[in-house]
Amino acid sequence: MKKLYSFLALSMLALASQAADLKFWIGSTEITPGQTVTYNKVETDDLGGTYEVKMAPSVYVSSSTANTLTITAVCTSGQFVNMCCGGQCKSGTTVVKDNISVAANQKLNLDFDWIEYFDDLSALPVITTDFTATDGSASGSFKLVMDPATSSLTLIETGDAVSYGPEGISYFASAPSQLSLYSITGAQVLSTRVDGQGTISTHSLRPGLYIYSLRGAAKLTGKIYVK
Repeated sequence: MKKLYSFLALSMLALASQAADLKFWIGSTEITPGQTVTYNKVETDDLGGTYEVKMAPSVYVSSSTANTLTITAVCTSGQFVNMCCGGQCKSGTTVVKDNISVAANQKLNLDFDWIEYFDDLSALPVITTDFTATDGSASGSFKLVMDPATSSLTLIETGDAVSYGPEGISYFASAPSQLSLYSITGAQVLSTRVDGQGTISTHSLRPGLYIYSLRGAAKLTGKIYVK
């Protein structure tokens, strides 16, 4: 009998040692289990009086072993969110993706975003989503707060970027770059050298849609709406 108990104990220890380590990431930054992360990079597109507003943080999941996961995103603030990993997009306040295969120690992009349409950009909502990944034994989770009204990031996604916030145009440039801003008629209204992270005041600009260009280590072009 003692031999049987010893065998069972060793078997349980072996199973425990093989349990997968599940992790969430934003970009190349690992998220501490249970952490709350704030993200504020927002994309707006003027559709002629109506604005498409999109927030698309690069959320990844990884496993220390080849695995099949169930990934759940619950938007506790009530908005519809989208998740497209595994080849089929699902939307809702609660999105569950079953049987998602991940290779050992390889990050899988969840293709997660939030898109809505507004006539007024002055009162965009805060979107709070709880993420969970499980394989039936191991699990990982974190809370994502997407706040388009804030101008600072709790966690900055790696990579050059330009966005608009209450204090002006925020940028991150990994090397010395030229940041230019154009009106929708093509007139240049701003041009400055930037490097690292910072904010440029837009107090002298009229509210409206502008096109930005960032040229340096990265070459970015996009649209921002100045309020």
